[in-house]
Amino acid sequence: MALLGHTPNAPNEKINPALTRRSGNVVFQHVLHEVGEPQINNDNSSDGKVNFVSNTLTITGRLGQYTQAVIDLVFDVNNTGGTTEFWFEFVIGNHTSRPWEWMQVQLGFLTGQDFVRADPDSGLDFDFPHRDVAGWPKDAYQKFVKYREPENQDHPDYTQVVEGDVTIYENMIEWNGRGVHQLQHNASGAFFFNVDIPDYDATMVPPQAMTATGYTFTIRFWIQTM
Repeated sequence: MALLGHTPNAPNEKINPALTRRSGNVVFQHVLHEVGEPQINNDNSSDGKVNFVSNTLTITGRLGQYTQAVIDLVFDVNNTGGTTEFWFEFVIGNHTSRPWEWMQVQLGFLTGQDFVRADPDSGLDFDFPHRDVAGWPKDAYQKFVKYREPENQDHPDYTQVVEGDVTIYENMIEWNGRGVHQLQHNASGAFFFNVDIPDYDATMVPPQAMTATGYTFTIRFWIQTM
């Protein structure tokens, strides 16, 4: 499965410009910086971070206490005769009026009220439950992290996990600060996760998500303020 980029701005380009939209009480800007795709159909290989998608997601707006916001990002993919695994890098900026105490990242299809989470058996998953860990970066795997000054010269991109609990399923990753830990407003963190992207399957993908050469899938960010 070859990944093209987010839609609907330029679904046939490898790298798209910034996409700015409103979702409820917040405005978000998604920048797809780079897509590295030297290997297709590489699922379950040990070649590490060869297929990657580098993103920035900035969220602004006034939110009340214990308010939730949902952001849907749609990606366009082509069939390749197999399953391709991508390493997604999301640097997330909280520029809302409140700190966040909880966040989910969900895999699915369509947007808004039409959004449906991917079936656990669809093959579109967070490389779970059978994770491929050999060769992938060791600082963060399906974790919510924030950067700090390098302390290990052998690993200059050293990071620390944002305190809280991280739970992963086939179609959902959840970070929960348990009312104690937050991502403060005007601060940034990063989510790193792997996504297995299979070919189109009419039994698993809603017909509305089908395209002439593959389909679109959605990464949903669902946050709650403190």
